Amino acid sequence: MSLTIGNWVFVCFIGLVCLIGVTLFCCWWDEEQTITDYTTGKETTNVKKLRIGCFVAIFLGVAITLGIMFGINWYNTSTANGIRHYKDFKSNMNNGIYREITITNDDGKVIYDYTGKCDIQEQEEVDERKLKFENEQGKRVIIYYGITDTVKIIEKDKNKEK
Repeated sequence: MSLTIGNWVFVCFIGLVCLIGVTLFCCWWDEEQTITDYTTGKETTNVKKLRIGCFVAIFLGVAITLGIMFGINWYNTSTANGIRHYKDFKSNMNNGIYREITITNDDGKVIYDYTGKCDIQEQEEVDERKLKFENEQGKRVIIYYGITDTVKIIEKDKNKEK
């Protein structure tokens, strides 16, 4: 299940609200309280109906919470925006993604090459373009590149490394 921390907080909040609702329902119910049977019109005190009501409330709370969890999982795995958010979350939790960064100038000459785990911040200002990241050794790397330079960033699988 691919849920981010924010998604888990939301699901837990919904589950907690459902649990509080069931608890309040069960505490509010008094054994002396009468239930009106709308089919016969008689009022009865029936603990069996209380148990059924609590079971239905718990079942609905669990069903709603699971439905929200599966909906968020679908969003995170089936939509482009969800996949990007989940990739950002994984990058933050794993201190970056294993990537290959290559910068070439306008005639195709490689002017910078890096392969390793990093979390990239691209900053493009009026007069300067730069990539900023911390490498695997914890050193900050800032690369300034020109207007005609080409920056190629390829996500790599570390296990399939040459």
